[in-house]
Amino acid sequence: MTQEVRFHGFAVTLFFMGLIFLIVDIATGGLAYFLAIPFFYNWWLGNYSFQEVRIEFSVEWKEYLIRILLIAVLNLVTFGLFYPWGECWKWRFLASSARWNNEPLEFTGSAVGYLFRLLLQFIVGAPAMAAAVFVAGLLATPFESFPAVQLGILLVIPGLTLALTLPFVRLIMKRWWWGNLVVGGKPVRLNGNGWDYTRFCLFHLIICILTLGLYAPFFFTANERWLAARMVHGGMDDSDAKPAPSRLYGIGCLVLILLLGGAGFFLYQNPYNWDIDSGKRALAPVLEKANELKNRLEEKFGSEPPLPETGEKPSTPPSWEEPPPSSGDETPRPSVEKPTPQPPSGDKSPSQSRPQKVFKWKDENGATHFTDDPGRIPEQYRDQVDMME
Repeated sequence: MTQEVRFHGFAVTLFFMGLIFLIVDIATGGLAYFLAIPFFYNWWLGNYSFQEVRIEFSVEWKEYLIRILLIAVLNLVTFGLFYPWGECWKWRFLASSARWNNEPLEFTGSAVGYLFRLLLQFIVGAPAMAAAVFVAGLLATPFESFPAVQLGILLVIPGLTLALTLPFVRLIMKRWWWGNLVVGGKPVRLNGNGWDYTRFCLFHLIICILTLGLYAPFFFTANERWLAARMVHGGMDDSDAKPAPSRLYGIGCLVLILLLGGAGFFLYQNPYNWDIDSGKRALAPVLEKANELKNRLEEKFGSEPPLPETGEKPSTPPSWEEPPPSSGDETPRPSVEKPTPQPPSGDKSPSQSRPQKVFKWKDENGATHFTDDPGRIPEQYRDQVDMME
């Protein structure tokens, strides 16, 4: 006889509970993580009901912390080999801390069964991910000059493969866990189609990405309701249950692995030599157009960048040269020194407000010289200078 199974948890409660746990965990430097886990299990299992009767879960955090630390030490000593036995020990302790209709829950899973499911997950997921990474690496090789394109290829192809295989891998472990839980002396059986679960997870995963992870609590509660709707409580009589998971999903994962592997082998062995040189040949027309545009700009403006047109012509300072003396006139002509350029008329410097001084002297040949710069007067004539204003 089958019984109805429901999940009554609210995503808003999970959101604020997770926010509080995060703040406390940061404030305590991560020490509050082990204290928060029992509260989460209390909320999670306490929101499941079988035959409209909820599970009552109460666990002492000190006992839970002792077991978790002991499991961590044994995993460290055995280099992780104790992990399956530690997980089963943990779930037996959590199940014994829960009650349904005043009867304790029981977890009957074994470490060998857990290890078998882990190997099955690895067999399904690892080849698909390895093939996806191999194909992504080959496709990204010609784009070494475009790091953004390379990064996109290396993220998109393995990401899509992970999104397609992860739901089926999770369903394998979920089915094993619920299948080993005994509620009220009656076993629980989780059914569900792998394709349906994949579509369900992809839909909510896209929303999580678009909302930058804020949708995660709603995803979790929706996932638990999806699983609860496909559970059977009360033995192997599953006439009213959802269809059993289709083996076609496993065949589909195998086909995906073969397709990705075949594509990788083709790209690796194809006669077109899919490497950096082929990528350069594909981009040659674009680079040629860019060089033509560059040459046109250099022909029009030269190698130097063109100056902005302001409408004003650059001014050059005037130069004065002493005219040569005529052949018939032996009288020396006075030479005029080049005046110092004056600042523009708009400059209101203090030196411009005073009258300009001109210095006059004669050299040994009797030539008269004028200048407004005292530094231009030779030292031997400085005592003969006349100042004019």
